[in-house]
Amino acid sequence: MKTENFPLNYNLQKNFRVKFKENQSKQFFSLVKTETGIINWKELYNRYDIKSSTFSDWLNGKTPPTLEFVISCIRLAKLRVIDVENKIEDIYDLRTVYCKYPKNVKNKSDVGGILSSLKGCKSADGSTPLNQTAEIDVYDKRLAQLIAMTLTDGGISVYGKNGKHYEIFFVQKYPDPIKLFSDIIKQLFGLQVTIRKRVYKENTWYSGHLTSKLVVNQLLKLLKTNGKLTRNKKVPRFIFEEKYLAREFLRILYGSEGCVYIKEDRKPVIEIGCKPINLKKSYRRLLQLFDIECKIYPTKLSILKKSSVKRFVKEIGSLNCFRVVRGKHCGEKKVKVLKNTLSVLQNSPS
Repeated sequence: MKTENFPLNYNLQKNFRVKFKENQSKQFFSLVKTETGIINWKELYNRYDIKSSTFSDWLNGKTPPTLEFVISCIRLAKLRVIDVENKIEDIYDLRTVYCKYPKNVKNKSDVGGILSSLKGCKSADGSTPLNQTAEIDVYDKRLAQLIAMTLTDGGISVYGKNGKHYEIFFVQKYPDPIKLFSDIIKQLFGLQVTIRKRVYKENTWYSGHLTSKLVVNQLLKLLKTNGKLTRNKKVPRFIFEEKYLAREFLRILYGSEGCVYIKEDRKPVIEIGCKPINLKKSYRRLLQLFDIECKIYPTKLSILKKSSVKRFVKEIGSLNCFRVVRGKHCGEKKVKVLKNTLSVLQNSPS
């Protein structure tokens, strides 16, 4: 198995196992425990949703741990490759062998090279992914945008026998927002999104899908759902702490769920569709960061005041990829529609 051909995709990493040298598996995990300051083993295996019995077998060398878990530990403890490679005998693909410890594994792995490539891998645009296997540890506008997509026209699903299928998805009528969703996932996690096109009753819909248990679990933690699917999702605290993150979140929110319409008295109104009361209150708090007032209704938020509408257009706006999906402006970019409201605002009664 050559290093340059080694798959960096998480979905393939989980099929690989790390065979430690005799008595070295416990030394490796003890080193991780020391470097991270973890008090007990439970804190380590719970961090990555590993069963205690499984971790016990890995710790005592009864079975080989997964490559994804070993890489997670390396990143967590900020270990050097040289500290680890001398403890590992081989890395192999579980799908090509039929025993836990193959006696004769052909094409011995370049262990140091593989670990180095995984530890320092970069995404297609040259930016470093947050983490392919460990916890999210960087909170930037990409993550704020992804959270907004998850709470609007996207979602998280866990299904299949015993809930073994973990998926995050995003659905839109036009392909550009799905391309943005795919780029964000690639930049954050270095993973590839599956894009689908579906025609239903003369309407075309595009969707992006990512299957990853670790990504789903990390997003659920950020949404304060205690790792479970629930309607009581909350906007993560880090988005409230920086105005630029709040702005990026609100841009996606408006792009997915927002619209502008002109009342009979020529007053523009901005509406954002939303049903869960806890989310509506969170959205209102985000708008208040920009001194934008809104009113809560059963299925929406409405920005009614002229000054607030003007502030929303100038300070928030929308991303260029979102388009209006219905009405007389169907197909028109929401950025353009928002800009056109400025002229209407100037001519509308105060």
